[in-house]
Amino acid sequence: MLTEKMMDQLERHIRGWTRAINGQFPRPWMTDSPEPHKAEVFIVGRNQKHGYEVSKVGSQERHINALFNRNGETCRGIYDEIAPMPSRTRMNTDALTRRLRSRGIEHILETNVICYSSPMSGDLSKSEHVGGKAHGMEVFRGLLDLIRPKVLIAHGSGTLKDLARTLGESRFEMPDSLKR
Repeated sequence: MLTEKMMDQLERHIRGWTRAINGQFPRPWMTDSPEPHKAEVFIVGRNQKHGYEVSKVGSQERHINALFNRNGETCRGIYDEIAPMPSRTRMNTDALTRRLRSRGIEHILETNVICYSSPMSGDLSKSEHVGGKAHGMEVFRGLLDLIRPKVLIAHGSGTLKDLARTLGESRFEMPDSLKR
């Protein structure tokens, strides 16, 4: 029963967090699990490259169904429609997820410190993305609060810097090379 309540609570939040902003639906995660609230591991990047444009996805309901891998929609299915050629980061993340699963770690959520898309993270400061970065960081903080994963695997120096700001640098030690 607790799991069902957690799922309902997560979905209520996701409906609010994934309202279109700047013509795209924020993508809070990628997973093949129909129960993302059970994630024990988050693989965290900075922000996704491929935007989930409203015109391509169609509706928020379709997007939400895909996030929860239900009603004939999947996270991967929509991603493959939007990005026929996956980014190198996507391929590396997929490989890491496969390696973790091969070692018995099943409940994995691939997410970003900024759950909002732009071609490059530097583009987040452009006018067409106004509000996207702040909203995307709010989504990530909300996911952490609701799901409370046991492990965060962060990839990329920009990710670590944003993660330090999000969590408060005192929660983990950053390598000296990243403290510039």
